[in-house]
This record gives sequence, structure tokens and C-alpha cells, in this order.
Amino acid sequence: GSTKMGALSACNLMEYGIEQFNLNLIQPHLEKAIQTGVKLSTVISILRISYLPVNESKKSITGFLRVHCLRFICEHFNQIDIPTVRNILPKDISHSMMADILGLLHSECQSSFEQDDNNNNNNNKKTNKSDSKKNAKKAKRLTISHSVATYRK
Repeated sequence: GSTKMGALSACNLMEYGIEQFNLNLIQPHLEKAIQTGVKLSTVISILRISYLPVNESKKSITGFLRVHCLRFICEHFNQIDIPTVRNILPKDISHSMMADILGLLHSECQSSFEQDDNNNNNNNKKTNKSDSKKNAKKAKRLTISHSVATYRK
């Protein structure tokens, strides 16, 4: 039979069917469908799957997939409905997701600030070439800051 399945259907089957119906043979197909299905409309649900206790021992889910989703969220922060994370159950998963999203945003901002500081120190020697890079990083930092401020409203 065919193993083509959408990411959200694969998430549901991964959560509710793998252990209950002993469907371990199709697990690699489900993981592939989930990994290739990360997009704006699915990323929060897919990220949630990576926090479920049933997936704790699956490094492809708790490692690769979680990091991939978190980076995707940070890259598309303005386009993702972050407040929906508050409604995710169980609440401990919701809290972990929010903490990891915030942690990665903080890391991205921190590294951006550090790079700007290094560029400013070296900028005395170089002027025009680094200005465009510095302005791009500053714009990215401002976009993230604006996104976080908008989220807080």
C-alpha cells in the first residue's frame, strides 16, 4: 500500500497509534512525512510531537526535528501564530516549547549583538563593505524585537 501521508496526519498517528496498535513498522514513514512537512501551518503541531514522552528516546524526533522546527519558527517568527502555543496540552509541553522558542530567539539576538560589537571594533579599519552587512544584521535584530513586542500585545 501507499505510505503517502500529510504531516499532521502522521503526527496524530505517531501520538495515538504507534504504541497502541503496535505500528512500529510504519514509524520511519511517519517520521519522513513529518520531517518533510514543516511549514508555516504545521510547524507548531510538529514541534509539539517532539516533546511527547512517547518520543523521548527517538533522537531523530527530539534532536533533529525539534531543532529544525525551532529554527524554522525563529526564521519565520512574524508569520507564525505563536500565541497558539499557550493552548497546547499538556501544559508542561506548552511551557517547554515556549521556553525553547524564547531561548533560541535570545541566542539569535545575542549572537547578532556580539557580531555587531565585533564589527564595530573592526569597523574603524573598514567602512563601506561592512556597513551593508551591519545594516542587514541590525534590520534582522529590529525585526525580531518588533515581532516579540507585537507578540506581547
